[in-house]
Amino acid sequence: TVELRNLLPALFAEIGRSIEVRFPIFNPTPVPPMTLPEKPDLRHLRDQAHDSQRADTAVTRSKALLAVASRYGFPSWTRLKAEVESRHRFGALKAAIDTEDWLLVRAMMTRDPGLHGAPLGYGKSGPLTWLAECRVPWQPPSPGRLEAAAWMVANGSDVH
Repeated sequence: TVELRNLLPALFAEIGRSIEVRFPIFNPTPVPPMTLPEKPDLRHLRDQAHDSQRADTAVTRSKALLAVASRYGFPSWTRLKAEVESRHRFGALKAAIDTEDWLLVRAMMTRDPGLHGAPLGYGKSGPLTWLAECRVPWQPPSPGRLEAAAWMVANGSDVH
């Protein structure tokens, strides 16, 4: 006689094969996130969310914003927004250094000490490195540039 407990494993194996044939496991290839532009625009990103809301009225604003953030590899709209805002702050600091507006550089870095570690420059080494290396046209550093560098070092910029 054939015992039921000997049949069960074979029966479950057959059922599993049957289910797998009828309903193959859906395993889509993950899509790599899009890269944010060098100077992303929050308004443009919000417009992307608004467009997806218009296309599908069942989508809420928060879901549309989350979808845009996910498209760029961020876990939330808040994180994407923070990244965009920090890039704008870093860009403004870089522009102030490039134009040698030392009062603005000092004011920005005093108001926002996190700018001392801003990823500026070719190797993202920071504002002090950007100040020291990037002079176009190349010329010896001006007294204002040297004073700004000394102030940065005294107030927390990374010397490496």
